[in-house]
Amino acid sequence: MRISELPEIGTKYEIESPKGDKVAVIFLTTGEIELYVLEGV
Repeated sequence: MRISELPEIGTKYEIESPKGDKVAVIFLTTGEIELYVLEGV
């Protein structure tokens, strides 16, 4: 898991499965959550 602080936006977590699938979850400062599929099989 990789964690990145996004100034004035929130915190981004990038997660990779053992199969190589990658997703990013961004917790926004507004309380909302965004989910992105970066790579998938």
